[in-house]
Amino acid sequence: MIKKIQQFLKKLLKTTEAKGSLDEQLNYIPINNRYSFNDSSYKIEKSIHTIFSSKEDSYGKVLVELVILVFEKMGYKAKNNDGLKDNKKDIIVYKPGESKPFLAIQCKSYSPQNNSKKIDNNTVLSFIGATPEFENGRIFITSSYFNSRVIREYSNQVILIDRKGLLDLLIKYFPKETLNVFNSFSLHELEYTCSKCNIGKLHRVYYKNNNVFHCTNCQATYKKQKDRLFFTKYDK
Repeated sequence: MIKKIQQFLKKLLKTTEAKGSLDEQLNYIPINNRYSFNDSSYKIEKSIHTIFSSKEDSYGKVLVELVILVFEKMGYKAKNNDGLKDNKKDIIVYKPGESKPFLAIQCKSYSPQNNSKKIDNNTVLSFIGATPEFENGRIFITSSYFNSRVIREYSNQVILIDRKGLLDLLIKYFPKETLNVFNSFSLHELEYTCSKCNIGKLHRVYYKNNNVFHCTNCQATYKKQKDRLFFTKYDK
């Protein structure tokens, strides 16, 4: 019996030993690669910021475009089908080299900051009824949440991706941009927002002769004169 316990403990110890190199264990975005200095990344950041903030996403267009970028990053062709005649299919998705779509996606941009409703069963049931040809390929994505009845009754017919699930996807496919946005959210008590990227907060840094404000996102720097901030340069 004692021998068996010793063997068990030895096996348990092996499973808890550190695996891989320190870099692999840390698995973080290196500091020199963290900031985005291109228009594409900034566009993604602004979309993520809109979706997860209290800003209004008129007609859900920002969410639709963001979801398309996610599926394109996965390697699929995603077509924007959003409009008055979309018949509940905001996005249709194709496998590479195929002309017949295999996924239909409906998006609802209902941020909890400015909307008091969860996605209800009638909304999801309407999507199911409008997509009989996508019996095994329906996805419903929202920046809000589903009520418990939807989850209980329809999760076997539709892939349900709520606010947390959407964030999980963005962390996976756009980790740098998502990190930058949520870092800015964590600094909400700082007074000023960067006028260049419209996302980063301005961190006041004290120097011997003057004070400089640095954007926490795009590295723009500002000087303050009287009650106004003036952009000076990008501190790259």
